Amino acid sequence: MTFDFDAAVDRRNSGSMKWDVGERELPMWVADMDFPTAPAVRRAIEARAAHGVFGYTDVSDAWYDAYCGWWKTRHGVTLEKDSL
Repeated sequence: MTFDFDAAVDRRNSGSMKWDVGERELPMWVADMDFPTAPAVRRAIEARAAHGVFGYTDVSDAWYDAYCGWWKTRHGVTLEKDSL
């Protein structure tokens, strides 16, 4: 996936906790992204929301695999699905 992380986005007056501050404040205290959401992520969210019915869902095995794999790759921690 190729994405332009240098595209500037003006988040002021958008309900952003980070950017809806006084003019003299430099909000470097919150981990909020200052670039648009990647198109692939937007498409996935739009596809999931398209059915229009929202509620509680089961967590899939693919989610557990991805979550446990992330912890293993990033931190060397082995998690078992049953422990989550």
